[in-house]
This record gives sequence, structure tokens and C-alpha cells, in this order.
Amino acid sequence: MLKSVRLPIHIKPSYYKIILRPDLENFIFSGEELITLQIDKPTKELILHASELEITSATILEPSLEAKKIFLDVDQEVVVLQFPQKLSGNKKLKL
Repeated sequence: MLKSVRLPIHIKPSYYKIILRPDLENFIFSGEELITLQIDKPTKELILHASELEITSATILEPSLEAKKIFLDVDQEVVVLQFPQKLSGNKKLKL
């Protein structure tokens, strides 16, 4: 469990592209998100705010790198994405 809901300062989002597909009959939605991140300190873990979401996959694009573990901390309202190798620099994350 995380101790703080503050996001790491060495990971800075600079662009979001969000596609939502609402299901108005069941009051749910599905979708995709593409986030451009500047990662200033190498890390294997990305932490993002997430409330009442089910995230089924997370991939770093170019080069393609799939998250090996996705953990949703409901109490802290964050998702923790763990990758098999360290990430740094300008990255695009697809959720």
C-alpha cells in the first residue's frame, strides 16, 4: 500500500488523448488513453491517479513494452504499473 496520494515528481505528463465509449443502458464506459510522459529519473514503476477504473493493459510504445503487473490501490485511488525494465526520457503510455 502507498503512503501518499501525491504522484512522483520525476514523472511529468505533457499530453493526454482519451477515447471514451459510453454504454448508456448499463451506465458504464470503456475506452483508451494515450499519455505522453517525461520520466526524469529511471524507474520500473509508474503511478497514476485512477478512481473507479478497471485498467486491463498498459503498454509503453516505441519500443513496445508491456506492464508486467497492474495494481489498483482503491483506498489511495491510484494505479501502479510495474514494467520489466527501467523507463526514462520521453515515453508514450497506452492504457
